[in-house]
Amino acid sequence: DLFVEWMPKRDLEMRINEQTRLRWERVRENLIAKAEDFPRSLILRDTHAENLIWLPEREGLKRVGLLDFQDALLGWGEWDMSMLLHDARRDVSMAAREASVRAYLDGTGGAKAAFDERLAVLGAMNIMRIMGIFARLVVRDNKPRYDTFQPRLRVLLNETLSHPAMAEAKDFVTAVAPHLL
Repeated sequence: DLFVEWMPKRDLEMRINEQTRLRWERVRENLIAKAEDFPRSLILRDTHAENLIWLPEREGLKRVGLLDFQDALLGWGEWDMSMLLHDARRDVSMAAREASVRAYLDGTGGAKAAFDERLAVLGAMNIMRIMGIFARLVVRDNKPRYDTFQPRLRVLLNETLSHPAMAEAKDFVTAVAPHLL
């Protein structure tokens, strides 16, 4: 709910009222219901570039070190993939994204169509959550630098909402904040 609670406090063009809040709750519950059907795996939840370190003295996958893994839990593998591919703080090239997806699917044996749907659902949920967190950091905590990430998050939100599985969520964002798309 961070998206509907904090974004309107930072983005005065957003139109959230009691009716749209109830609509959001239906959208949110439908997204959660979709996610509950996705396969589960161990996730770190805060997987982004700042929490990865390169260890050149090691070989293979052991060259990648992880920081900030205390929030690990049983979740969805595509959540961590979304954190990596939809990085709020830096652009990820299309070549890097495609190579990551290919390696992930090769490693998991997953199907691309199912992966794309899970990435869209979990990605949109995560991006909206982060947009709300960053709005809260600006409004409540007086940290204006987090506004600099909102344009990138808007692009990423638009990408995830373009998936057919996200039609209801896209309709919601179009109704309350068309400028975000």
